[in-house]
Amino acid sequence: MIFCFPKITYGGSDYSALAPPHSYINALAFPSVKKLVAHLRTLQEDDAKFAEYFWWRDFYAVRQGEFHRAQAYCDLCKRLHNPEEPPKVYENMFKWWITDSHCKKLRTSAFDSSRS
Repeated sequence: MIFCFPKITYGGSDYSALAPPHSYINALAFPSVKKLVAHLRTLQEDDAKFAEYFWWRDFYAVRQGEFHRAQAYCDLCKRLHNPEEPPKVYENMFKWWITDSHCKKLRTSAFDSSRS
């Protein structure tokens, strides 16, 4: 990993299936932007709390580089040609990708007092 700061995610994926626990900060887990900023400031001021986000480095490796990016295409090709994978057809990509995606939005309005 090049930069030493916990990754800040913005929903859209099941990060618990992709990354070790307590190795990232999910912005959507905070009730407001104000609370997220307060958490980030706490990490900035408390070295021990900041370091807790990097426990995983002794047990996991970050995949980077061309080889690992190419591996994703190999994995996709393998799944596409696997006869045991059920076929999937999406008649309306916009509906599947946008409408049915259930994306969450972070509340950023200063006037939204319901989540402060």
